[in-house]
Amino acid sequence: RCQALTVSGLTMTSAAGHPCQTHESQIQSRRSVCVSRGRSGRDRVSTFKTNPWDIDQLLSMMDSRKVVLPEFQRNFVWYPRDIDLLLTSLIQDFPAGSLLFLRADGTSDLAWRAAEGVTHTGDVVPDYLVLDGQQRLTSLSLALNGRGDHVFLMDLQMVEDDDFDNGVYPLRRREAEKKGLF
Repeated sequence: RCQALTVSGLTMTSAAGHPCQTHESQIQSRRSVCVSRGRSGRDRVSTFKTNPWDIDQLLSMMDSRKVVLPEFQRNFVWYPRDIDLLLTSLIQDFPAGSLLFLRADGTSDLAWRAAEGVTHTGDVVPDYLVLDGQQRLTSLSLALNGRGDHVFLMDLQMVEDDDFDNGVYPLRRREAEKKGLF
C-alpha cells in the first residue's frame, strides 16, 4: 500500500485511487513515486509530476483533444453563476484548486470524449484524461472561447474599483446579440 502525500494542500493519488508515498527529495523536484500491486500481482511503479501549464495551454490542449474526459466522468453541470464565480476568483488571483490528469498512451481501454463545446474533427489520440477538474476546465473553455449559451462580460471600471462581484457577469448569447455586443 502507498502512503498519502500532501504538498501545499494537494494529496496525490494513483489513478486507482491509492495515495502515493514520496520522499523530500522528490517533493523538491515536483515528482513522486507510488509502488502499488498491479492486477498481475507484481509491483507497479507510477510516477506523478506537476505541470505548471497556463490556462491558454490547457485550453489549446482541450481544443486539439490532447486533453479529454474519460467517458465515466459526469456531464458538465455548472450554471453560469458558477462560471462567473470561478472567473471572479481567478481575476483576484485566488487559487482555483489543482487538476488531476491520467497520462494516456493510446493503449488504454478507457473510452473518452471531448469536453463540451469542443468540436470533433479527425482522429486523435489524447495525451491526458481529466480525472479531477473537468467542471473548471470546461467552464474556462466555454467562457474564454465564447462558446455555449452564455457569454461572460467584464466591466473594467467595476473591476478597477474592486467591485468584483458585479464586474464579471454572464449574459445569454441571444441577449448579447440583441444588444449588438456581437
